[in-house]
Order: sequence, then structure tokens, then C-alpha cells
Amino acid sequence: MDPRKTYLSHKAEFENRLAAFRSVWQNGSDKDIFAELCYCLLTPREKARVAFNAVAALCDSGALVKSGESKIDKILKENGVALHPQKAQKIFINRRLYYPDTKQRLTNKFLCFADIFRSRAYLAKNIAGFGFKEASHFLRNIGFGSSLCILDTHMLRQLVEFKVIKEKPASLTPKRYLEIEALVTAFAKKKRIPLDALDLVFMYRENPEIMK
Repeated sequence: MDPRKTYLSHKAEFENRLAAFRSVWQNGSDKDIFAELCYCLLTPREKARVAFNAVAALCDSGALVKSGESKIDKILKENGVALHPQKAQKIFINRRLYYPDTKQRLTNKFLCFADIFRSRAYLAKNIAGFGFKEASHFLRNIGFGSSLCILDTHMLRQLVEFKVIKEKPASLTPKRYLEIEALVTAFAKKKRIPLDALDLVFMYRENPEIMK
């Protein structure tokens, strides 16, 4: 199905999900924002549902904000997270830097203001385990993704399908990321789909569950 038709068929669902993302920053606690950061950290080489369940288990047990690295790793392993030792270590490192007072600490680093691209570059450089993709994902998931693309595997695969790019790149340097992002932005505009909804549309085309 054409992405535009998918978007129109489920527009209310996509809009509700984007509104929920905006609410995380507007109404969420430091724990909510940090949990979202950790979710985006867990998603590389992992299914969205597995990452979601793992973060929920960390939150429910209190381990996300209280436990040491070994306990975090144990919960990630129990929930089937790929590369769980490395990801547990990165959660622990990031927690020492950004929790508590997560919202204020991010705000102090110019995040989520006029220059969202500068914010993404800061995140990609300073959050353990983040690159441009994870930083874009996090910013979209807290309501600041209207100008950003999440160039993950399912999006790149469908960009090839719709001839936006010729082939899936073996790797994404920041320069190549920005080049593809410009092409995707033009594609979304042509299809009249909000850029922050395009990832949800592509995800839904592969798996009819609107995750994050």
C-alpha cells in the first residue's frame, strides 16, 4: 500500500501516538524522560516490543533508577535484549550523568529549543550508545521530531522500495545521514505525511502495531 494511503487509513492513531510523545516532555517526570532515553538506547538490533517490555520491567522493579549495572543487565537478559551487557553498562553510565533532574540537565544543554539539529548532534556525541539515529528517535519520542528522520533498518529498507535511495547503506556517517534525511524530508512532503509520522507509517506497513 502506498504510504499516503496507510497514513490516511490510520491517521487518528498516528496523531494520538505523536500527541503521547509530546506529552512525555510536557507532562512527564524525570523518570519518564530517562526511561524514554533508555528505550531508544535498547532498540538497536532489537525488536521494539522487546525493548519496550525491558524498559517496563526496569521501571516496575525500580532498577532503572536505583540498581547497579549487574541488576540492570540481569533484567535486560531476562527480557531477551540483544547485547544486554553493553546496553546495561550504557544505561548505568547515562544515569550517572542525566538522572535525576533529567529534564533540567537536558534543557541546560540547549536541547529541545530552536536548533533541534544542534540538540541531536549533542545527544549523538554525549549520550553513551547514541548516534544520529538513536538521538533522532529519542527527540521524536519526547515530541521534538517534526524535522528529524529515524533512519533505522525498516525505514531504510522501505526507502529503497520507494526508490528514495538506490540501496541500503552499509553504514551511516553523520554526513550520509544528513544526505538521506534531506531526501526523506522531500519524500514526506511529496506524500503529504508529517515527517515525525513517517517512521510510524513505515513501521505499521511491516507490523500493524503502532509502537514507538
